[in-house]
Amino acid sequence: MGIMSRLARLVKADVHGVMDHLEDKGLVLSQCLREMEEELINTRNSLAARRDHLEKLDKDLQGLSAQAEKCAADARDAVTREKDDMARHFLRRERVARKCLADLTARRADLVKEINALTELSAARQEEYEKLKIRADHYVAMAAAGVPEQRSAGEAFGANAAFAPDEQEVELSLLRIKEELSGGAS
Repeated sequence: MGIMSRLARLVKADVHGVMDHLEDKGLVLSQCLREMEEELINTRNSLAARRDHLEKLDKDLQGLSAQAEKCAADARDAVTREKDDMARHFLRRERVARKCLADLTARRADLVKEINALTELSAARQEEYEKLKIRADHYVAMAAAGVPEQRSAGEAFGANAAFAPDEQEVELSLLRIKEELSGGAS
């Protein structure tokens, strides 16, 4: 490694260190929370648009299915009247409707997969946002109280693994709340 590249790296590191020192961490946290809120809103809007599209697709599927059934019935009726040309016409229309049904059904299945994936993503992002909001509120409260910042941002936010709740603890707390609510309702 040449002296110039080492010097450039040193200057970059120093500039980053100065910027970190100048930044108001509370403002940075607030900006991060705003960006996460926007992302959550965009995810929810995207999910709502896909659900609306699914609803429209379901209506189209119902209409096509009814059209295919009507064409099949009309074809049978034409055959009973010995109108083969007319029967062929209705059979063609029925086949087109059935192919469209198959295509729309496949699109619907893909859309349902997208909706399920987006729903899971939205729930995960919401949980992440709520955790960050709690940590940010804690950080702002500690800063307002004049408590000095801890060694790392992770420790300042309580991200230490020793403080992370165990899934069994969460489930036990959930069961206790359910018991309280069911006991109070009876």
